[in-house]
Amino acid sequence: MKKIKNAFTDEYTFLKKEVLSSNFPWYWNEATIDGDVTSGMENTPHFGHVVVKRPRDFGDDTKCLFPKVLSQYSEMCNLVLNQIFDFNNIEVNCVYRISFNLTLPLSDKPIPKHYDHNFPHKNLLIYFNDSDGDTVCLNPSKKTHSPKEDDIIIFEGLHYHYLPTKGRRTVLVATFI
Repeated sequence: MKKIKNAFTDEYTFLKKEVLSSNFPWYWNEATIDGDVTSGMENTPHFGHVVVKRPRDFGDDTKCLFPKVLSQYSEMCNLVLNQIFDFNNIEVNCVYRISFNLTLPLSDKPIPKHYDHNFPHKNLLIYFNDSDGDTVCLNPSKKTHSPKEDDIIIFEGLHYHYLPTKGRRTVLVATFI
């Protein structure tokens, strides 16, 4: 797990303001992950806004080999992510998924351990507001990040996070290679 620098561009500020506004479209999800839940964890519901839907994740037997753009915010996310990657000299070949997630204080248990894809990839998280709700990465050793507003982290592998104890935890999640 590594914390990287935020470029704080005008586009980033605009996107963050949009996501945190009362007009941003959020969609209810009954569970955080598909699949089994480890003992001591809870598959809690959350609000999401999928910008780029991951491959093979279309809710039916469709075996789509590529991601699908679903949001009007896709071009703004592309611009902001490019700015952040360029600012940190990170080479990216492909983004597989982008989603905004909003979690609420529904449980004191963490969400289940999971991988975002079943192939090697990296994760990027941008924390849009001050909130508790630590992110824990388990590979290669356990590392924890306690979020602060505008923090950005990248990591690989098995991970989970805690829900906030008050307020909301609002993040942008992107997966890439």
